[in-house]
Amino acid sequence: MEFRDDQFEVFVARTPRVAQVNVPSVKLSKQSISLNKTARELLCNPEFVSLAYDKNNHVIRIMPSESGIAVRKTKFRSKVFFSQFDIDVTGKYDGTYNEASQALFVSLSA
Repeated sequence: MEFRDDQFEVFVARTPRVAQVNVPSVKLSKQSISLNKTARELLCNPEFVSLAYDKNNHVIRIMPSESGIAVRKTKFRSKVFFSQFDIDVTGKYDGTYNEASQALFVSLSA
């Protein structure tokens, strides 16, 4: 069997992703939302959060609250919230913290 160089495709490894430092972000799964360290610190490591959704702009608002959804370490359950607002996305999204309203805003738009 003969091998010719033009028969082979060269494998090019992806460059490793560099984590963005000090950028608040969240990970959405089908059942929960996870906050990264920066997001938790900006929200003052809340025990409870309240969620709101802007249907027109596809933005989730996360605010610390006295009662509401319990935060377990880094994440909280949000399946019913997703269901109520027909949110059917998963993945990692960067957030924007608004100091005046003490809230984290996460745009789900591309």
